[in-house]
Amino acid sequence: SLGPRAAVTLTSTALLGRFFDATTAYRFGPAAHTLAHLRLTDRDGAFLAEAFHFPAGRDATPRELGLSAALGEERGGLNLRVSAERHALGVHVAFDGEGRPSDNWFHLAPGAERHLALVGTKGRPSGTVRAVNGSETVRF
Repeated sequence: SLGPRAAVTLTSTALLGRFFDATTAYRFGPAAHTLAHLRLTDRDGAFLAEAFHFPAGRDATPRELGLSAALGEERGGLNLRVSAERHALGVHVAFDGEGRPSDNWFHLAPGAERHLALVGTKGRPSGTVRAVNGSETVRF
């Protein structure tokens, strides 16, 4: 927990309870993981920020990600819920007509979901969602 305007620095050893070559700086062999993800939420669990680290580089090889997108209503306004079963790199939302999402070209952690507010849309919008490393294009 952090207070207003507070900061904290944690080592990977403190977070994981043991030494872990998180940046592959020691090169003890191949990277033990391909993605490190940190998500910051408020006390109610609302998304504030997130960061991604790719110790072995970003792999953009197309693969099935289990990408999905659906329109929904939240707080009286229309939104787009985007999720993926596997890590989605550079998720891009494109509208068929007018409008834009509140965020675009973002990453999704495995099993994560993002709720995007829709700006400048008229009626019920439609379009596509895809990811740089995904083999599928999803319509909404």
